Amino acid sequence: MLTLIFLALLGLDGPVQRVVEALQEPDCPRIFPMLTPEFQTAAPVATWPAFCNAIGHINAMERVADHDGAPTYRVQTPTRTWRLGLAMAGEKISGLRLEPWPTVFTSLDQALAEVGAKYHLPGVAAMLLVAGAVKEQGAWGVRKLGDKTQVTLGDVWHLGSDTKAMTATLAALLVHDGKLTWQTPIGTVLSDWPDLHPDFARVTVGQLLSHRGGMPAAIAKPIWDPLWHADKPSLARKEAVHALLRSAPGKVGDYVYANAGYMTVGVVLEKLTGETWEDLMQKRLFAPLGMRSCGFGAPATPGKTDQPWAHRAEGATFVAVEPGPRSDNPAALGPAGTVHCSLADWAKFVTEHARGERGEETILPLLPSEFQVLHTAPAGGDYAFGWGVEHPKWATGPVLRHDGSNTMFYARVVVAPSANLVLLIATNAAGPDVTAAVGEITQYLVGRASR
Repeated sequence: MLTLIFLALLGLDGPVQRVVEALQEPDCPRIFPMLTPEFQTAAPVATWPAFCNAIGHINAMERVADHDGAPTYRVQTPTRTWRLGLAMAGEKISGLRLEPWPTVFTSLDQALAEVGAKYHLPGVAAMLLVAGAVKEQGAWGVRKLGDKTQVTLGDVWHLGSDTKAMTATLAALLVHDGKLTWQTPIGTVLSDWPDLHPDFARVTVGQLLSHRGGMPAAIAKPIWDPLWHADKPSLARKEAVHALLRSAPGKVGDYVYANAGYMTVGVVLEKLTGETWEDLMQKRLFAPLGMRSCGFGAPATPGKTDQPWAHRAEGATFVAVEPGPRSDNPAALGPAGTVHCSLADWAKFVTEHARGERGEETILPLLPSEFQVLHTAPAGGDYAFGWGVEHPKWATGPVLRHDGSNTMFYARVVVAPSANLVLLIATNAAGPDVTAAVGEITQYLVGRASR
């Protein structure tokens, strides 16, 4: 895909014919002077020959519905159909975007196969549920590149940061039990650490879960590196969090996506219960919901292709990574992102949230109001407790979404409570092309839900 990001969507359609004529010229030498200065900075002159030459001669062009808020055209060339986005600022071009016209898939199997092949994914699986029932599901590809073993509907996938909603749900269960409140300062729970920075001691569990607790976006190398060699994840997590909390926080209240905040909440839950986060997950979530396939770390067994392998991006290709410590983040990161599950078992957790938000009966003992707290972002924000909150045009109410990746797997969950809709996608690779692939599958599933 050739994409030049829109810098500004100013004004109405301008002299489109002039732009179209310039785009069809070999190497399009006239295009660059037609750009706004801001667009010239973002898309240097060397970018344009490949962009224009990909289009070539235009046989037909028609205005269609705006896409992503931009004036959009269906462009037919001798070899293919394109979707061209064109935004003008007066006489200047403020944005151009070119991508293949979306394929209309007739089934999920077709979508997975064509998208998987297009982006060279090892394997991919997806599931669509409406009112808690599976409407469509599928799996395509292989567990490991270079091995013919196919992925299946029952395979287990690494969920990455989609784990965060589970950690937040654990915290909600302790709030329900009266052991914790969302306003509890972490210093009151970790009072046996007298060397906590006083500003961190005042940070609350709710602030950490919404990424507003002053934690750094990345864990410093002297704290991070020892985690790779730790034998006991809970102990290593405790030591890393203790080290983090000795320093001053960033600006508390500002949004900074931070795995360290979820690790800290994990330590708080462990301190309150005397149990490890891993044991709490099994006892309070996996067992009650019947999530028997769920566990932690890389899904496959070393030396076997009994589950999907991780794949690392190397240039334009993916390379399989042997199951083990290096096919996931350190285990101590757990509360922020090490869970693996089959799609069917993951769906049990996600549909529980959809039911809770809708005020329906749930297995977990949380009240509808307690689920709703988990799904509500702070004022002015769009991240709640383990869930991003969006308002897409296709939904009649807020939509919960989260993506997760350990850089070798990629998973996406979308929940539209107003439509009683859940969709899940997982693949055993990660990278920009994978994100694009997951986006295309998401688009198919959203459309399928309404049919």
